[in-house]
Amino acid sequence: MEMLITDLTRMQNQHICVAGIDLGSGKRVRPVLAGGAQFSLDMARHHGGPFDIRRVVDLGETKPVPSPPEIEDVEVSPSAIRRIRLMPPPDFLTHLSSAAIPNAQTAIGPALKRHLNGTSMVCPEGQGECSLAIQLANKEFQVTVDGFGRLRAAWANGINLSITDLRLYEADGATPDQDEITALQKRLAAHFSQSRAVYIAFGLTRPVSLPRTGDATVYHWLQVNSIHLEDNLSWRLPKLPEGVS
Repeated sequence: MEMLITDLTRMQNQHICVAGIDLGSGKRVRPVLAGGAQFSLDMARHHGGPFDIRRVVDLGETKPVPSPPEIEDVEVSPSAIRRIRLMPPPDFLTHLSSAAIPNAQTAIGPALKRHLNGTSMVCPEGQGECSLAIQLANKEFQVTVDGFGRLRAAWANGINLSITDLRLYEADGATPDQDEITALQKRLAAHFSQSRAVYIAFGLTRPVSLPRTGDATVYHWLQVNSIHLEDNLSWRLPKLPEGVS
């Protein structure tokens, strides 16, 4: 399977998650490892690995392992993954536009509700019709850093979600990169003022309990996996030495 990478997200303990578009079917897909193992940060481009935004990778043989809401999951062998090419920005934009849906909440389904904390969106464990969605952003969308130093996506209706786009974190995959965040905030303002497209890739987390929210129930939490700007589709992970793409 050839997959175009659209989502590259940080996880805890120097692990990452990757998702994209199956170029054969046009469907959304998320490669996963057997036994619940996670991809290490070493699989990201700036650590010498094959994963980066806009890159087409060959996943080798894949085995569908859907488990609602993660219907997009396919099991892969990390040793079989090969980078093929970097997709030009105009072609990447075409694929983003084709994959985008009018409303991510509608796609995920009625199980997705606002959490009792008033700002998060969650699905009960094992519920939801899908776990990945790409949607055009409106002018209310903002990127912020909260009082705890956490990167957040905010809307005027009070929704406030975690942003896990790996490009907005330093090489450790954990520390927000303030320079990149500031640059993105400026680019967003310019895009919205010029009515340029901004695409948000949403994803549901694996089921987890977050007692700090005041609720110990296990949920799938909605987060922002990646942000794509029409006039800045060359934005990728930090550059590697010359000759490495």
